[in-house]
Amino acid sequence: MREVFVLVQYEYKKIFRQRTVKIALAAAFALIMISGGMAVLSGSITAGGEVVSSGYQNETERKKEEMSYTGEAVDAGLLEEARETFKKYPVDYVTNAYDTKEEWDAYRMYARPYNSLVSLVNGVGVDILTMDVNKFYEYRQAAMETKYKAEYLSEGEITFLKKLDEQVEKPFRYSYIRAYRRFISLQYTNGMITAFAVAVCLAGIFAGEYTSGVDALMLASKYGKSKVITAKLLAGFSFAAAVSLIFLTAAFCELSCIHGFEGANAPIQLGYVTSGYPLTMGQTVMLMFLYNILAVCLTSGIVMLLSAVMKSSFAVIIPVTVVLFGGIFLEVPYKYRFVRMLFHFLPGKLMSGEAVLDDVPLKIGAVYLTPYQYGVLILVPLILLLAVGAWRRFRAHQVG
Repeated sequence: MREVFVLVQYEYKKIFRQRTVKIALAAAFALIMISGGMAVLSGSITAGGEVVSSGYQNETERKKEEMSYTGEAVDAGLLEEARETFKKYPVDYVTNAYDTKEEWDAYRMYARPYNSLVSLVNGVGVDILTMDVNKFYEYRQAAMETKYKAEYLSEGEITFLKKLDEQVEKPFRYSYIRAYRRFISLQYTNGMITAFAVAVCLAGIFAGEYTSGVDALMLASKYGKSKVITAKLLAGFSFAAAVSLIFLTAAFCELSCIHGFEGANAPIQLGYVTSGYPLTMGQTVMLMFLYNILAVCLTSGIVMLLSAVMKSSFAVIIPVTVVLFGGIFLEVPYKYRFVRMLFHFLPGKLMSGEAVLDDVPLKIGAVYLTPYQYGVLILVPLILLLAVGAWRRFRAHQVG
């Protein structure tokens, strides 16, 4: 086994010796950092053609306002307080551009303090100005049941999800969760950037040997058809996991430095009000970490299999790009459950969190598993299957 780890070190040296690898990683890291902080640190708000606030100042003031009622129960009292304040706001808030300074002043005084809370109410399909504030949780339950029917869930599945929702503390305790919401919303973009960069870095891990003509010497060597291939696969998967973890951690730390670390113990329902999962925002972010890393490893498995099959690095990138970005346009209706589940395990779907936080459980025997539970049981064998395919294909390669 010692020889394998020595070979892994050589594979890492080969990866980082390539200029394209350094460029791809640097560009990907820069894009992730810019996308996370650019909107806040470089943005500004105009009113009547004049800048009235920077994006960072607006976020700081909003945080201070929301922290004033953080920890309070989301009940009739808090909702009535939000409604009475929101009634004084005369303009529909659409963008960060206002016709007059008076409109901006009205927004920051009457709408901004409770904007997140109002969005929570809108998530159950009601208007805070006309709703019965005593029936918020009844509205939520009705919205959840409507959603379950639209997802073609069975009675057993609905019962299972309702039991999970019973574990969620009600009324919710409000919390400022801006950093966690931003991190989750940016996961698709950040994950795709990371996966594409990793694909560029690993595209030549086998194909590069064909191009350079080293395949003949490598496969004829003592360890060429065993430990060398194993070392390449270990290097590829560990590289993908390490890059993903580093990029994710950097993105989360950046957002937390801007917005603060508050909200880790807040219920996921403050971000996804009709979710019945008994998760906190901190646990949800941890799941995003896990599945983003698995998605990048899945991508690297596809890349290494194609690299073992194809004769050039460039030829590998084309189908990988289709797999990564093609998922954007694919949406399978809930009634085609099996096909929908398959598409949910495309890397892009995993990175968006859509597959992880989906409502549709999987029944194994008498036990129901949520998507964030059974996802690992599917992805790990799938990644191993891709590794075996790449291992066997390179080993069987016939030198021309």
